[in-house]
Amino acid sequence: MKNLMKSALFLLIGLSACQKENVEPTTDPRQANEAGLRESALPSTAPKNYKLVQESNAKLSYDESGRVSKLIFEAAHRGAIGTTGTYVVYKYGAHQVSSVMYYNNSVYQRSTYLLDGAGRCYESNQFDYESAGGNAYVEKESSFTYQYNATGRLISRTNKLAATEKTTFGWNAAGDMTKITGTDFSGGRAYLPTKANSTLYYDQPTGDPILDNTLAVNEEAFSLPDRYLPIFGKKSLHLVKMSSYQPTQYATYFNYTLNADGYPTKRDTYEVTGAKLVESNTYGYLVTNIGLHL
Repeated sequence: MKNLMKSALFLLIGLSACQKENVEPTTDPRQANEAGLRESALPSTAPKNYKLVQESNAKLSYDESGRVSKLIFEAAHRGAIGTTGTYVVYKYGAHQVSSVMYYNNSVYQRSTYLLDGAGRCYESNQFDYESAGGNAYVEKESSFTYQYNATGRLISRTNKLAATEKTTFGWNAAGDMTKITGTDFSGGRAYLPTKANSTLYYDQPTGDPILDNTLAVNEEAFSLPDRYLPIFGKKSLHLVKMSSYQPTQYATYFNYTLNADGYPTKRDTYEVTGAKLVESNTYGYLVTNIGLHL
């Protein structure tokens, strides 16, 4: 996120001065957290296990093995990431994960993810069912293959149904994804590839600290088919602070609110130009002591 970014960073200096990452005060022992647990009552020196159970209007459930089993979208609001009346059910098999998305109790989407020996997705297949009026529907298929580098990080995704459509991912030495480049043949311009580039930033010249990535979600900029399945290789080690998109030069800045353990409880997204609030995402966790069963 480059000429635009240089000038926009001066705006961010003023923005970040009053919107730096916040750390929430210790929770009142009389108050339960969103999962119904008294996080403040847990021994402060004991290691804790955080499991994401809510992102804005999306609520997650897990099976006995700790894998996401159901995703439910509730009433929409600012920062909503799904449609009310939609839910997703996940099932696990040998080297495979499948999911079915329902909308108003009708199947809206089916997805299958094939996994390698390390548990990483090497192929995904998705069928979307779109209404064609009355009881008729149109089935749309998408299929992608995924490649990883020697360190287990995603480096490319290719459309099996249109091999000229490909996305590549670049990483820095700190273990963060910094560049996403998409190439396809679109707009009716045969044999003329069009490119779109996203650049991700993890630190700022305003003095904001680099933040450890404790969010158990797949970053939106990656455009992966599922946000919550941890099957697309190692994630970035730090939280994204800014992103820019070419050729439109659209750029956004992220401000995080952290709890005392360094886990985000809120993320505000602003446009770099004008500092307009785009959306706010909130996060809720199930917190337990490691080794303690509640």
